Amino acid sequence: MKPQPTGRVFALVFDRAGTLWALTSQALQHRDADGTWHVVMPTDSDGGYQVRCMAFAPDGTLWLGSFINGITRLHLAGDTVVSRDHLPSNHIAGLDVELLARDPAGRIWVGTDRGLDVTDGVSWRHIDTDDGLASNDIAEMATMTDRDGSQWFGTAAGLSHLIDSSNLFRPLALHPVILQSTVGTRVTSSVSDFGATIRLNWSRAPLVIDFSTLDFRYSRSLRFRYRLSGVDAGWVETSAHEARYPDLPPGAVTFEVAAFDPLHGLSSEPVALHFEVRAPWWRSWPFYAATVLLSLLFVAVLWRLRVSYLLARQRHLEALVAERTREIEQARLILFNQATYDGLTGLLNRVACLESLRQAIAHASTTGSPLAIALIDLDHFKQVNDRYGHLSGDAVLKEIGHRLSVCIRETDFAGRYGGEELLVVLPGLRVGAFGRVQALRKQVFKEPCPIENGAIALTCSIGMTWLREGDDVTSMIRRADAALYEAKHRGRDRMVFDPPLLDWTA
Repeated sequence: MKPQPTGRVFALVFDRAGTLWALTSQALQHRDADGTWHVVMPTDSDGGYQVRCMAFAPDGTLWLGSFINGITRLHLAGDTVVSRDHLPSNHIAGLDVELLARDPAGRIWVGTDRGLDVTDGVSWRHIDTDDGLASNDIAEMATMTDRDGSQWFGTAAGLSHLIDSSNLFRPLALHPVILQSTVGTRVTSSVSDFGATIRLNWSRAPLVIDFSTLDFRYSRSLRFRYRLSGVDAGWVETSAHEARYPDLPPGAVTFEVAAFDPLHGLSSEPVALHFEVRAPWWRSWPFYAATVLLSLLFVAVLWRLRVSYLLARQRHLEALVAERTREIEQARLILFNQATYDGLTGLLNRVACLESLRQAIAHASTTGSPLAIALIDLDHFKQVNDRYGHLSGDAVLKEIGHRLSVCIRETDFAGRYGGEELLVVLPGLRVGAFGRVQALRKQVFKEPCPIENGAIALTCSIGMTWLREGDDVTSMIRRADAALYEAKHRGRDRMVFDPPLLDWTA
């Protein structure tokens, strides 16, 4: 006797070429023409589950059913597995596959603990106790096709006989019906009122609408979608057979309900029931009109009381105006100083300084008088903050600002342009004359700046330029800033001019 398949045999099937395949506890095997068995793939640990039944589908794929992981489909080239995938779980009701069989008509039957699923290669159909099965728990590989074409299936509760399977895939339909509607304990409509308009008085009692279908075969998987116009924002899904609305709005509303069965792929068109809800007396137009009139009367009384109060209040406020005027003037002066001067250095802030420069440019352009500006940057000021702390840096800026404000002339003005950069505007300074800025530099930076527990000696870099025809604030600042950048690029502690005059470092 030739060697037989190894392991416990679960299933034996023939493929389209007549080759015998065996599924055992150890491997998927097939027998060649000389009777020798060949292992196609092991089955004792296929993805962590045990396969135990198989069948060839009409498309040539081999289906393997497992305990907990549904059906694996093997795509074969001869006796070689080219690829594998899983049958989508929405095709079968359960993943515990007990039975896989192909009948003479080429249909594949799948038995699980939730009934039977059958496919003709195009469509699927689910069969369970609602269709007459003795039990949804299908026995392992217990099926047979009778000589008359009928199907026998073993279940946990006995034997089931499917006598005629010719119309299994005939399109099915669901027919929803609205049984009745009630408000509180009063029935407001019945099946005979289908399509009619039901007139209701507004009530605080809930409206309950009962619905069902004319076919109860799919009661376990049957679901409904319903909505009430003006109340529900969209369709509401439920497996219950009623909808409840605690407080209906007055006016015309329509209730619609449709049935669907996701397991069998069935759905229906919605059926409708129309309601006309009469408004309560406190929502009627006469009541609204009376409410508006009373509201207007109440507003008129309040207005008169309010006018009397405001007149008394006005007299009191007039008594406070004189005192508040003086306080406002003082506050205005404080706000002006805060808006004009830098709080740390005491110099003009950036906005005020640039505005003063704009006015000086306009005056010099009108009178033809010269105008110069100097942009001053404290050299290595970041190192002061890093080494001595920001409080010491603030003390240095405050001291430099004080020295600068003391040293400039009445016609000059200075401001804090930003960070450690200072801007000095020098009206009347002719082109090429820089002695005033040179003297200013010596006076301001000749002595170290005192800080807590010591003093810091600083130098500065200066970029200087003069007013040209067509200049504005931006163009003058740009040239001065470029000259300042050149001074820092050359090593700092120097003055650079635009137009170039002298690189002064003494």
